[in-house]
Amino acid sequence: MRRAGMAAAAAIMAVATLTACGGGDDFCDVGKDVNTADFEPGSDEAKDLMDEAVDKAPDEIKDDMETLRDVAGIDTSDPEAMEDAQDLAADAGPAAENVGNYVDENCD
Repeated sequence: MRRAGMAAAAAIMAVATLTACGGGDDFCDVGKDVNTADFEPGSDEAKDLMDEAVDKAPDEIKDDMETLRDVAGIDTSDPEAMEDAQDLAADAGPAAENVGNYVDENCD
């Protein structure tokens, strides 16, 4: 259960990392939407923004964004969902790091 919580935290940190984006490409522009949005993690709005980030993610980080979207969409109040989250926990940290590195290198 603890690993699943850490995975969810990694996904939320990755979404926050997108707020550093300021470049002109579509993926970086998603960060502007995240930065100005007022949403709860796991909400429909958060899901929509993560879906948009996955859609606009370049091929080199698309799989990472899919992992983060899946983790961010976990209903932390649902014990069964939290059990499923443990499968994603091992991938969430590296995925967040890869997305963060991409943002640092490619977004203003």
